[in-house]
Amino acid sequence: MRTKLLSVIAVVFVLTVVLTSCKKDDDGTTSFQGDEFGSLSFNEDEIISKVPDGLKNSTDPNAASCLSVIESAIDMSTFVDNMTPPESATVVSTKSTEVNTTYTWSWAYQGQSFTFFWTYREDAAKYYWDMQIQLGTNPAMDYISAWEMKDGSQGGIEYNFNWVCLMNESYTSECMDYYWTYSWSEASDGTWTLGWVAESGQGTEGSAISYEVIINPDGSGSAEYYIGGALYYDYLWDALGNGSWAWYVGGSEYASGTWTV
Repeated sequence: MRTKLLSVIAVVFVLTVVLTSCKKDDDGTTSFQGDEFGSLSFNEDEIISKVPDGLKNSTDPNAASCLSVIESAIDMSTFVDNMTPPESATVVSTKSTEVNTTYTWSWAYQGQSFTFFWTYREDAAKYYWDMQIQLGTNPAMDYISAWEMKDGSQGGIEYNFNWVCLMNESYTSECMDYYWTYSWSEASDGTWTLGWVAESGQGTEGSAISYEVIINPDGSGSAEYYIGGALYYDYLWDALGNGSWAWYVGGSEYASGTWTV
């Protein structure tokens, strides 16, 4: 599992460099002006600001592990910047009856030729974003699929890493049918429910790793960490940041404790 994560993260870093470079390259063929497509409103900093300072500043290692789970469950920064086409992108298709536009652009990086297809659409309630990546003349493969309610109350992003296998056949066993999925929702009372899942569609690992986090309006909350669908760690904390933790092995509690601020 660790090898898979390291392999995927390494290649995603390459893609981030590619996309960032694309955004710096303006060939004067700007195909849109201003914000012609909705933007993701989810704000990681806003979520972290709701976590009690006592928890964020605690030197207790279990409190630090709890905070790490929370941060990991909302850390989409590597990908969110990729959800805006560069100024050099051109429109390849539109639907006049609804908001539905596809942009495309290309980039060469270290001997590799990438083509990106980015589609934005919306309906009365939601925004949608989709991105595909094509390496050379290979078939285009899904990369990003995202949606969000227009009021920002709920949304999700899925990152599909199948495209990584096109870059190097050695990655095939590491990432084929491998996904990261983030989800979030805010209830009417201000309670946030957040999740992150890394899973393989091959059926050999199921949901390899997942985090489920709840942050209440007063800052108290809970976080659960699962491996292979089984609870591995859970954490609870109050509005001041005092908390408790438990470690599970084979479905039974193996160790537990508390921290205070």
